[in-house]
Amino acid sequence: MFKFSSLVAAANSQSVWTTGSGGINTLEAVSGLEMQLNVAHLEVNDEGNDGSVSLHVPDWSQLEVAGEPDLPILRASMALPRGVTNLSGLRAVAHSTKTEMVPLSTWGESIEPSKGKCPLCEPCNATAPVLSAYAGKYPAGDVVTIQGIQTWRDVHYVTVEVQPVSVDHSNGVAEVLRSCSIKLEGLVVESPPEPLGIEPGFHEAYKFFFLQLGAHCARVHHERAERACPGGVRWLP
Repeated sequence: MFKFSSLVAAANSQSVWTTGSGGINTLEAVSGLEMQLNVAHLEVNDEGNDGSVSLHVPDWSQLEVAGEPDLPILRASMALPRGVTNLSGLRAVAHSTKTEMVPLSTWGESIEPSKGKCPLCEPCNATAPVLSAYAGKYPAGDVVTIQGIQTWRDVHYVTVEVQPVSVDHSNGVAEVLRSCSIKLEGLVVESPPEPLGIEPGFHEAYKFFFLQLGAHCARVHHERAERACPGGVRWLP
């Protein structure tokens, strides 16, 4: 069950709700084709005197769709194994999900409508709610989705999005995804071709971008795994 603690007493107060999952908020690679999500707590920002709040996963992004509920989204990129085929069949599937239903009144009366993407040098514009987004479950789609497959030289990579909170204003409830395993499925891995020449600094330059580079490739590299990656970077199987 969620527990409450006050962080800031200010004009727009901020509070923290813990989910009971323990640990910290993470979306990290556990293998070359799998990520682990843990949502340990949410920030709840009181947006005014009308009972509206916005929800955030600290250090991650917001949906930023103008007029629709201001909810968090987590995005991460995974480099795919060399030699993959059938990219059109790739899908991200959530396993071992742990969710919790929360009365919306636990946080406030409603979720503040997002102001969208704000200008860098100007204040955000006030935005009227999109009524359809406040009738029924929002977001209505899958919690875990793939938002694009890209190629850099001979490296394919995929962007995965996780929307850990959905809200149903009509029924006054929210659903929080506390944790899950996210697996990339539907790929076929053939014998990898000879890699293109990639700078030796590839690992250092891109470990912030590809989840499994920062978390795992260094370990595999130091263990002198036999499966090599471009420029000396080594991928997980």
